[in-house]
Amino acid sequence: VGRYLLQELLGHFHPKFNDQHWAPGVYGCAALICILWGYLVLQGNIGIIWPLFGVSNQLLGTMTLAVGTTAIMRLGRKRYAWVTGIPCILMAIVAIAADYENVFYSYIPAGKWILVAFSAAMFFMILIVLVE
Repeated sequence: VGRYLLQELLGHFHPKFNDQHWAPGVYGCAALICILWGYLVLQGNIGIIWPLFGVSNQLLGTMTLAVGTTAIMRLGRKRYAWVTGIPCILMAIVAIAADYENVFYSYIPAGKWILVAFSAAMFFMILIVLVE
């Protein structure tokens, strides 16, 4: 999943990454994800990324509600968009606030820079989804 997400993100900057059969993109992204995962394993505590799962689940819920709202609007049912739109906005606020709190009150003071990087990446990815 990490490779697909990384390829999709990089596809915004270099269109060849959108091609799932382009070998340099597939192997390069897979290698980068493996290296990052290996870094966490070699640190001796894979549980270091556990706090990211809470925020990532909230962001997944936000993304799902955003897609649902878009689908409702495209079907011409704009008057029902509030059913998923309002929870989407509330979920986004909660997820972004939790991510902010994790980064500035937990990760940076403890010097956990890899978690700062992952949190920032998740933050920018959800912004891309919400803007589109």
